[in-house]
Amino acid sequence: MIKHLGWLYTVEHIRDGRVLSVERVHNLVPLEGRQYFLSVGANAGAQVATWYCGIFEGNYTPIAGNTMATFPGLATESIAYGEATRPEWIEAAPSAGDITNAASKAVFTINSAKTFYGAFLSSSAVKSGTVGTLLSAARFSTAKAMDAGEILRVTGTIQSVSTV
Repeated sequence: MIKHLGWLYTVEHIRDGRVLSVERVHNLVPLEGRQYFLSVGANAGAQVATWYCGIFEGNYTPIAGNTMATFPGLATESIAYGEATRPEWIEAAPSAGDITNAASKAVFTINSAKTFYGAFLSSSAVKSGTVGTLLSAARFSTAKAMDAGEILRVTGTIQSVSTV
């Protein structure tokens, strides 16, 4: 039986090709995300083929009741990056009970000075979009004050812990 299913986000702040900081933070899987996992895994629900990573600039802590319909507004999703859409979360095959995008991290090329408070995973690529499924959201332990030209690189790992 799976006792715990969650995400571990690894966030890298990069300036001029140098990694200034690395932070690992656990997430919240909101009810909407848990319902998705149950629907697809045990009830023949429709699978989302592609997931997308977003970041937020609001001083906000995600809660279990967050949904994709409300989260971008509540958390103040940031669009202050050069990529045209939310970066795709390109996962590798599962290994040892985990699945990750470590081989193809989500990259945000910051285009104006902002402070970022967290990241999330959505079924929609549209910046500030409010349709789809909110699979995961995490508040960083330390806010990331960044300038234009800096890079925020995000690795998301789904971890499952089994118990008997």
